[in-house]
Amino acid sequence: MINAKSLVAITATVISTSSFAMLCQTNMVRANGNLVNQFIGEGATEQVACREARKECSKALRLSQRRGLNPNATCELVGIVDVNIPDPTPTPTPGNNYPGSYDYELDRAEADYSRGGWRVRQAVVQDLVRTPSARAIALAVKAAGDTDRDVRAAANRTLSRLPQLMDMRFEAMNIISLVAPSLRSGSWTKRQAAADVLGKVDTAEGIIPLIGAMSDSDRDVRNAAKNSLRVLKSAYDLKQVVRRNKRDFANLIKDGTWTGRQAAVEVLGAAQVSRTIDIAVKAAGDSDNDVRSSAISAIRSITSSRSYMNIGSDMINKLGKLTRKGGWVQRQQAVFALGETRNYEARSFVIRALDDSDTDVRAAARAALNKI
Repeated sequence: MINAKSLVAITATVISTSSFAMLCQTNMVRANGNLVNQFIGEGATEQVACREARKECSKALRLSQRRGLNPNATCELVGIVDVNIPDPTPTPTPGNNYPGSYDYELDRAEADYSRGGWRVRQAVVQDLVRTPSARAIALAVKAAGDTDRDVRAAANRTLSRLPQLMDMRFEAMNIISLVAPSLRSGSWTKRQAAADVLGKVDTAEGIIPLIGAMSDSDRDVRNAAKNSLRVLKSAYDLKQVVRRNKRDFANLIKDGTWTGRQAAVEVLGAAQVSRTIDIAVKAAGDSDNDVRSSAISAIRSITSSRSYMNIGSDMINKLGKLTRKGGWVQRQQAVFALGETRNYEARSFVIRALDDSDTDVRAAARAALNKI
């Protein structure tokens, strides 16, 4: 990867060192259209070269923004360049919407797609790989719900390529904001495509809308959402997202179909955030057997985390209240969760559970007392 501040310098360096067949350029551009920096990627194919250029630009942009610089700058793909001729990219004019910029090309693509026949729409969708961005992905997802089969096929091919040309983690929030609304589309193929894309954003921020998709009426959409959730449950920021959205998870446990409630509980188990134990215990009293089973598994996972024994008095009190209401499974799991705290403050709640009307709850209380 070569990073230079002028195409002249880039050209000289590439000519002397490159042994690859393709050179691809990405520009870092401010919101007013001014060029900040240029990046050249080398690779045996266009896809590899452009991915390298995009990756280096995104890395440099993140670093500069951490330092408070270029807050509204973006990385824009120029494409394959010939080092023997001057940069063909037009000089930027004020604003982002200049010829050759992503916004300009995507504005034209969206207009052509909305007005054109199926051949035009197909060509537009195929050409989106030249402008890999959140907007391009959103338009491809829209095309996945097209009335024409060939356009839908082109959209699926494009959606399989775009993530390889982009820094998905860097553009994750833009992708989620543009694509998540498609989960409410009237077209099941569009909803399926949206669910599939959200699994590729490389951040757990996509989990909340995907859990909603688990209540979809179409099985293929639910399967796509399930596969995406399986990927995102190992995301680097899962714990932070669950902590920040605890209230949303509490609502998801109460609403939706059993598949959605089960998915929410399974995410809690994967995250192992101690302060969500009360939500998992409530889910243990769900009317559906599969949800109850997943909730019990989640409780075992959460209580096995290292931080669980430090959940604090307020959470112990919440669990204590759950030992006296709800179905017997909920009461039993609340008692179990109290026992796993190994905290003396939980002892009074567990002792009261010894008088519970249910045999299994009383047995759980006796086992919990031995741990406190």
